[in-house]
Amino acid sequence: MAQAPKPIPTAVPVVQEFRGQLQKMEDQFRAALPPHIPAERFTRVVLTAVQNNPKLLNCTRQSLFNAAMQAAQDGLLPDNREGAIIIFNEDDDGRKSDTARWLPMVAGIRKKVRNSGALADWNVQVVHDGDFFDFQLGDAPFIEHKPSMRGGRNRRVIAAYSIATYPDGTKSREVMNADELEDIRKLSRSKKGPWSNPIFYPEMCRKTVARLHSKQLPMSTDLDTLMRRDDDLYDFKGAREESKRLADKRPSTIAAALDYFGGGPGNGQPPTDDTPPADDTPPLDEAPPVGEPPAPPSTPPTVPATSSAAPRNEAEYSEFVRGVTEQATDADELTKWFASDGQRKLRNACGVLAETYKTLATEVSRKATDLRNTRESVT
Repeated sequence: MAQAPKPIPTAVPVVQEFRGQLQKMEDQFRAALPPHIPAERFTRVVLTAVQNNPKLLNCTRQSLFNAAMQAAQDGLLPDNREGAIIIFNEDDDGRKSDTARWLPMVAGIRKKVRNSGALADWNVQVVHDGDFFDFQLGDAPFIEHKPSMRGGRNRRVIAAYSIATYPDGTKSREVMNADELEDIRKLSRSKKGPWSNPIFYPEMCRKTVARLHSKQLPMSTDLDTLMRRDDDLYDFKGAREESKRLADKRPSTIAAALDYFGGGPGNGQPPTDDTPPADDTPPLDEAPPVGEPPAPPSTPPTVPATSSAAPRNEAEYSEFVRGVTEQATDADELTKWFASDGQRKLRNACGVLAETYKTLATEVSRKATDLRNTRESVT
């Protein structure tokens, strides 16, 4: 007579084990959460997130609990709206390990910003292929976006933008195109992080433009911490080193910059501190008044001391550009220089914000217009 199979002992399901571990942490969550979020509710939301994505249980428990604690400290729920606990694959000595990470999302950031009272509203969106999109900078900036009535959410993202409204009704805007967004994606330390997930990709684009825009907006300490939660997901250190390498090749003085875009002694290469000035090219100082001849080479004025070193920050870059603009004598060369790839990289290295860039662009444009009007009046 065949023997009946022995019953297999039923192990406690992993999710039930996790539930018990999570409940033991409720007191720690309660200490970190704001008063309006009960610890019991927060625990239920974390458990629901794990049940909806069981692969999270393959992550190390410590990383999973750390992600939940960070969400509690931020006062946001990991409900895939205010934020999400995601799987982030880290490469540790050549071995892959699934690690859980807390990722605040734009809805959660907007909630925190509105509660702080610093902004009346903050609208961050992505533009998909097929949408109508137009924007303008300058004295009359605007953003116009009309989503297409055809196509799904998996359409290619071609831009992302952010519009912040201050309590007085004035607005601040930021736009990033697809190439700029991809530049940030390439800095991701993981090939299987949220950027590689088609569902999270648009959200990462929104988060990226919001992060850039936040540098211009009023931020409290906790909001600044929230915006920097995913700093370690990117290789910003490598990007800074690359920016420094490029910065070492930039023109170090106003005279050198003018020589560079004017076809001076550098033979088309950006001059550095070691580049000697041409024998017949005296250092430049303030441009002479319109209609008057420049100072003779025998009495060359000197470049101001504040401009003798390469700009290292936003303030120094602004002074550098204004010095070049003031001394420029050719409108086309001036605009070509300011719009060059070298100047874009230099602005990035100096941390120039969008508002400062717009102001400088307006000043350069105004000077170029004056130079062209002067040339036309003379001819």
